[in-house]
Amino acid sequence: MILSSRLSLKFSSLSLAAAALALGLTACGKNKGKVYFGNLQDGAQVESPFTVEMKAENLVVEPAANGVNEGRGHFHILVDVPVSMSMDPIPSDAQRIHYGQGQTEAVLDLPEGEHTLTLQFAKGDHRPFDPQITQTIKVTVTRRNVPPEAAGTDGQGAGVGTGDGAGTAADSLDARTNPNTPVITPAVGGGANNTGGSGMGGGGM
Repeated sequence: MILSSRLSLKFSSLSLAAAALALGLTACGKNKGKVYFGNLQDGAQVESPFTVEMKAENLVVEPAANGVNEGRGHFHILVDVPVSMSMDPIPSDAQRIHYGQGQTEAVLDLPEGEHTLTLQFAKGDHRPFDPQITQTIKVTVTRRNVPPEAAGTDGQGAGVGTGDGAGTAADSLDARTNPNTPVITPAVGGGANNTGGSGMGGGGM
């Protein structure tokens, strides 16, 4: 009777150990993907506007319109804002740019000085992965070059856009009169299933 109890206890301990090991392996295998800026290192010095290459490993970049799919999503760039720990959808604004068409390259125009850039991988509904897949670097803009169209005084400009939509002439005027206004200009990207286009649209979410 004692031997039977000891054997039962031993097998129970082995079962618990096996379950814990399986759980640990599952946790370790979760979110093996990584994202990084392909052409920028932490501490880089750049002149603005500058091109940003968004890279992903063990992940598939696709338009947000494809929905929520395991291991697939699109990029966000956070400019001078911390990464939220919330699992709610990331808002889209001038400092949280969504590249919902599956873009993998963009042009940023930032004022002179030091800036924090975070590359974030998001699901089709603009929610972050859990745990989050990000890379954060600091860059210093040593000079801001004013594009020719922004140097005019007629109030007609290309506009200040974000990854999810184009800006307006009024936005462009504000950028001219306020040198500290960030200007974000998305570029045509090449996601895995990207269908191309103007590069100005987001996920349409």
